Amino acid sequence: MSSSGQPSYDDVQLDLRSVVAAIWSQRLRIVLVSVVLMAITFLVLLLVPRQYVATSAILVEARDSPFTRATIESGPGSGASPDDATIESEIQLIRSRETLKNVVEIAGLRDEPEYRTGGGLFSFVGQLIGGTTGADGNDGTARTQSSEDRLLAIVADRLSAVREGGSRLISISYTSKSPELSARVANTLAQAHVRRRADLVLQDTGEASVWLEREVASLRGKVAEAEGRVAAYKVDKDLFVGSANTALVEQQMSAISAQISGATERRSTAETKSRLIREMIAKGQAVEAIPDVRASPVVQRLAEQKATLMSSRAQSSATLLPDHPTMKALNAQITDFSRQIRAEGARIADAFNAEGEIEADLEKSLREELARLKVTASSAEIDGVKLADLEREATAQRDLLAVYLSRYREAAARVSGESAFTDVRIVSSAAIPRTPSFPQVNLMVAMAGFLALVIQCGTIAGRELARGNVLVNRGSADNGPRYEDREQDDAPSRQAPEAPPAQLKMPSGGVRSEENRRSPASSNRATGATGTAGAGLSANGIAAHILDSAAPVAVFMSAEADDAHQPGFEMVASALVGRGASVVVIYGAPDQAQAQAQAYDDGTPGLTDLAAGMADFGDVVKIAPDNGSAVVGWGTLGELNSGAREIPVLLEALREVFDHVLIAAGAPDAGTAPELFVTNGAILCVGGRGDVDDGRMQALRERARELGFSGAVYMRASEPVPEVA
Repeated sequence: MSSSGQPSYDDVQLDLRSVVAAIWSQRLRIVLVSVVLMAITFLVLLLVPRQYVATSAILVEARDSPFTRATIESGPGSGASPDDATIESEIQLIRSRETLKNVVEIAGLRDEPEYRTGGGLFSFVGQLIGGTTGADGNDGTARTQSSEDRLLAIVADRLSAVREGGSRLISISYTSKSPELSARVANTLAQAHVRRRADLVLQDTGEASVWLEREVASLRGKVAEAEGRVAAYKVDKDLFVGSANTALVEQQMSAISAQISGATERRSTAETKSRLIREMIAKGQAVEAIPDVRASPVVQRLAEQKATLMSSRAQSSATLLPDHPTMKALNAQITDFSRQIRAEGARIADAFNAEGEIEADLEKSLREELARLKVTASSAEIDGVKLADLEREATAQRDLLAVYLSRYREAAARVSGESAFTDVRIVSSAAIPRTPSFPQVNLMVAMAGFLALVIQCGTIAGRELARGNVLVNRGSADNGPRYEDREQDDAPSRQAPEAPPAQLKMPSGGVRSEENRRSPASSNRATGATGTAGAGLSANGIAAHILDSAAPVAVFMSAEADDAHQPGFEMVASALVGRGASVVVIYGAPDQAQAQAQAYDDGTPGLTDLAAGMADFGDVVKIAPDNGSAVVGWGTLGELNSGAREIPVLLEALREVFDHVLIAAGAPDAGTAPELFVTNGAILCVGGRGDVDDGRMQALRERARELGFSGAVYMRASEPVPEVA
C-alpha cells in the first residue's frame, strides 16, 4: 500500500496463469484469424511475379604453372597474390559499362520482352528511392535516358558481384523472371569478364613484344662489340687459357711446385736412409736388418753363407772346445762374412747419398724455373684484372640479350596464338534455378501466421492487463501447490518398508528362511545396482550392473557350502550375450567340474591343465554351443596350481579379447580362493537362496575390498532351492 492508503503497483503482481487462461479462451478466434491471414498471404504471393537468381563464380589468383611460367622465372610462384584492392578492382571491372555492353550483345538482351517494358519491378523500385544510376556512374532517370542506357541500367540493377568472405572468390549473381535467362546472363557475365581480361593481357603482351624486339636488335651489336674487345686483349697480352679455364702460367707453376715437392721428399728419404745405415755400421749393429740393405742380392747371399757357418759352429760346439782349430776356423769365417756385409751396407749408404745429391740438384733447378714463372705470372695477373673487367661487361650484355630474346619469343608466341593466361578464371558456372528467390511462399506464409499469432496473443494480454483481470495482490496469488508440498504429500507412498533383521552370515553361508523375506514390492524398491539393500539382484540385474559399471571381470561364488552350483551363473552369461557383449566363462572350482561335464564335452583340457603346463592357451578356450559365449573348463586334474603364472596371463589375455570375463569360484569350501582371480576392476558376486540386510551387505563389500575387488553385489536365486535333508 502507498502512504496515502491507496493500492500501488508494488502491492500487485501479474498472474501468469490468468494470462494463459485468457489467451486459451480465445484460441478458436486466434487460430481462425491466423489461418485466414495465412491464406490471404498465400493468395497474394501467387499473384507476385517470380524472380529467379542464378550465380556463377570466378577465382582471382595468379595462375602459376611450370608450363606457362617464363623460362627466366625459377621460383615456384612469380606472381604476387591478389590483395583486397585487386579483388575490388575486378568487381568494378565486372560492373563496368564496357563489360555490360558486351553482355547485352552476346546474350541478345535487346530482343527479350522483359527488357522492353522499362525494367519492371527493379527499375520501379530504383525510381522510388531516388532515380536509377547508370552503369557509367552518371545519375539520371529512365525517362531521360536513351534506350541503350536504360537497358544497361536494368542489367546493372539486376547484377550483383560480391566477394565471398575473405576469399579470392567473386560471386556473380543475376536476377530475372526467366530461370533460363538468369543462368545465361550470369554465365555470359563471367565469360565476358574473363575474355576482357584476356584481351587486356594480350594487348599488354603485344606492346611488350614490340619493345623487346627493338631492344634485342640493339643488344646484338653491343654483345658482338664486347666479345671482340675481350678476344683482342687476350691476343695482345698473350693471356691464353688452358684446361679447366686456367691460365697456362698458373698450370706450369702448379706442375713445377708438385715436382719440387716430390724431389724434396725423395732427397730427404735418401739422406735419412744413408745416415741410418752409417750409424748402424759405426755401432757394430747388423745392417742386414734394414729393408734396403736386406734387399741387396749380395747381402742376401752373404747372409745365407753366414747362417750356414753359424749352424755348423753350433753343432761343433756340442763336441769341441772353443780353442779347437775347427771352432776357430768357423769363427774366423763368420767374422769375415760379417765384415763383407758391413762393407756392402756402406756401399748402399753411398748410393743413397749420391741419390740425395741428385735430387738436391733437381730441386734447385726446379726452384729457379719457378722463380722465373713467378715473374711472368705477376705481369699476367695485372693484365688479368683488365681482362676480367672486359669479360664481365661482355657476359652482362650476353645475359641481358638472352633474357630479352627469351621474353620476346614467348611474347610473340602468345600474341600470334592469342593465348593469354589471366589471373581470373571461372570456377563455377551458373545452373538454371529451379526455385524462385522471391517470393519465398512457405517462409512468408509461416511468418504471417507467426506474426498473427504473436499480435493476437499480445493484444489479448494487453487488454486483460489494462482491465486489471490478470493482477492479484502480492502474497495472495494462488499459484497452486508448491513443489515441496507435493513432494511431502507423495513421500509416504514412496518410502520403502524397513527391512527385517538379517540372518545371513556373509560371505561363507547362512541365508534367511523363506518366510522372513520381504514382499515383492519391497524387493523391487531396493537399490539393485549397488547391492546395498537386502533383496539382492536377479541374473538380469547382475548383467545390467556389470554392463553399467563396465566391470571386465566378475567372480561368482556361493554363499553356502552345500550350494555346489547355481543356474544363475549361466543365466548372467546368457543375459550379457543377449545384450551384445562378448563373454568368456571360466569354471574355476572343482565343484563346477560336474556342471561343466553336464553342459559340455568332458575330458577336455582346462584351467588346471594350463596351470600345470600340460596345455596351451588355445587348447583351453572353447565356444559354448548354447549361448555362443567362450568357455574355459576346470580341466582333467583334481587340483589347481594357484601359484602358476599362467592364470594372471590368461585373465589379461581374455580381458583384451572379450568384453567380460565371468569366473565361477564355487562354494566357500570348494578349494579355490576367489582372490586368485582378482584383477584391476574385478567385482565379487555372491549368490544365495535368500535376502541379506544392509549390515551384511556392508560386511560383504568390506571383505571384497580387503581381497582386492573393486565392489561386491548379492545375487538371489530366481526360485528357492529346497533344503537338503
